[in-house]
Amino acid sequence: MAVINTDPSKFASTSAEDVASYRGQLTNRMRFGAILAVTVLGVAAIVAPPILIPCLFIMVGLVVYERLSIKRNWTDVMRILTQDCDPQKLRQVMLALLETTEKDTERARLKLHAAECLSLLGDTDGAFDEAQEIDFMYVHMPEQISKLKVWTDAAGARGDAELLSQERGLIVAMRPAAKKDELPQIEYALAEADAVAALMAGDGAAAKAQADAMVSRSSTPYDYLRAQAVQAKASALLGDEAAAAEALRYIVEHGGTCAMVEEARTRLKRLGI
Repeated sequence: MAVINTDPSKFASTSAEDVASYRGQLTNRMRFGAILAVTVLGVAAIVAPPILIPCLFIMVGLVVYERLSIKRNWTDVMRILTQDCDPQKLRQVMLALLETTEKDTERARLKLHAAECLSLLGDTDGAFDEAQEIDFMYVHMPEQISKLKVWTDAAGARGDAELLSQERGLIVAMRPAAKKDELPQIEYALAEADAVAALMAGDGAAAKAQADAMVSRSSTPYDYLRAQAVQAKASALLGDEAAAAEALRYIVEHGGTCAMVEEARTRLKRLGI
């Protein structure tokens, strides 16, 4: 069975075919589990004490079914990201996932994933609004950095230098409390914020330098793809169409999220490729 990531930052390395295959297999497992539970329940009702054993099987069956249902909802999220590209569908699935937990920490993490996914679909304003609702006290530093990356996307899309400056200040403030293995993520987020600021200012050289820093600090396939997107824009500003095309081709060939790939294809067409 294909291994599918349920971390939005790693969706970029998941193909649409794997998502469809994995979801189908989960559905089959749920059907098999339901049939098995009913069969065992019927047998237990005949040969075992009439109340205790059936209740036990029902409880176990409900827990297993719920877990498989959550997994299937996550594959729906990935299918939307790789095929449907519909923010409204994404919100519906995320609401279904939120209904499965009452813990503040888990709800905050799910809201963060929703924000990341909306940003992946190009709905940066919706992503920003979702991220605004996440209280830092309920998530760890890596998730806090992810929230600020959503802010970077929103600031870049809006051309909002003030928001970008505010976000950068929050990232810098994280440094003193960061663990050693968290520092590269902070440095990546800082490089990305500076790259976006340079692009907004029309400074291709500065943006290219920060994009190179993003590449060296990338820890996930999605981080690397984000760096390539900045590389393409910086190279275009510098008039280096060959370098811009190379970065855009990489996104088209390796990007799993439809919005990112579509944007890269559009930019390639503008270059006449």
